[in-house]
Amino acid sequence: MILAPKLGAHGGAWGNHANRFNPKGYQEPTSLLEIIRQVAQIPGLRGLDLSRPMFDQIPLQQVKAVLVEHDLKVISIAASISGSPRWLRGALTNPDPQLRRQAVQIVKETMDLVAEFSGQQVNLWFGREGHDYCFESDYETDWQYLVEGVRECALYRPNVRIAIEYKQKEPLAHLTINSAATTLLLCEEVGAPNVGVLLDTGHALIAQENLAEVATLLARKKRLFHLHLNDNYRLWDDDMTPGSVHLVEFLEMFYWLDRVGYTGWIMFDAQPPGYAPIEVMKASVAFVQGVIKLLERLDRTAIETAISRGDGVACQHLVQRALFDLPESHVSEARS
Repeated sequence: MILAPKLGAHGGAWGNHANRFNPKGYQEPTSLLEIIRQVAQIPGLRGLDLSRPMFDQIPLQQVKAVLVEHDLKVISIAASISGSPRWLRGALTNPDPQLRRQAVQIVKETMDLVAEFSGQQVNLWFGREGHDYCFESDYETDWQYLVEGVRECALYRPNVRIAIEYKQKEPLAHLTINSAATTLLLCEEVGAPNVGVLLDTGHALIAQENLAEVATLLARKKRLFHLHLNDNYRLWDDDMTPGSVHLVEFLEMFYWLDRVGYTGWIMFDAQPPGYAPIEVMKASVAFVQGVIKLLERLDRTAIETAISRGDGVACQHLVQRALFDLPESHVSEARS
């Protein structure tokens, strides 16, 4: 259950944080072996989400040895089919069939890598599938390419899950897989049980989604495979520490994660430039520990009764009592 969470770190926090104003980034990227050593210093973290390029030039046996030494597990590896210039016009939706084949092959090789580390899944983020301008895309063809490509990958290794991470925008103005509903539709059309959704809370916020609602809907369809926690102001993917802006929305999400019985990993994908990744991760762990204490203080019977009445004001009273550790007081029925 969510009250005993499995926590881990996203390796991207140790990147150079490049952006279009500073393509070289603000810090030197950290090697994979050093990332593992630093994550091991953070109490409560037992898993890692990594990307395929991180394994370049490092013998796999060496990586495995360091993981064992520090009692850490690789949980997910991102296939990384967005960052190369060859994907300018898409990866799985590229009009060039040879490039589409290359993209599928990269996903399959990443699935092999996940299996090598006894991990759970590949992370697929379609950062070049979409459009900037009207009349730029063939929506029917692009969608069919996505369905066919993901299905082929899913059938390649049915024991390795594919967690699709949706995002509304960036680097394109409109990404094809842009919401929980769109991602669910893709999963349903692919029709493979090992294809599901990676819910990145920052991406959900940008899409103007309610975190608790989308988590519940994804769990209802048994497609909630993985969680990335971070926060933002709903305008851009700021990757701030979770709960730093939307505290109550995160509390509601954790309440519903517990209610639907989510037992998967919770990974911290917070990486604001200018801050030491270790400190960012420590703050993220402390936030989840604090949310769990809030859930333990929450009067579950009272809040479920208030929810069943649709009494939002009564719910706010109950949440405030938990947040501020107030003494129990009468909560009136606000709705007539």
